[in-house]
Amino acid sequence: MNRGAGRQGRSRPFPFGTANQTETEKIMQASPIILSIAMIAALALALGGGRLIATAQDRRRGVLMLVAAAVIVFNVVIWAMPV
Repeated sequence: MNRGAGRQGRSRPFPFGTANQTETEKIMQASPIILSIAMIAALALALGGGRLIATAQDRRRGVLMLVAAAVIVFNVVIWAMPV
């Protein structure tokens, strides 16, 4: 018995786009979702870092979280710039 013979040479489908799009086009279509997730992560880092600094629990870790949030925001700004 030859299992999976019909699936040889096919990659797993990317959940966005149509069958005739290239992988790059499919990823570019998913870009707004990726940027949204990055901004949610930046917001969570900023809130958590601010909380750590405000409650004086671990100021160093709070500052590092704020720096990481700023880096993510700047990356999103760069990615969102029109070419």
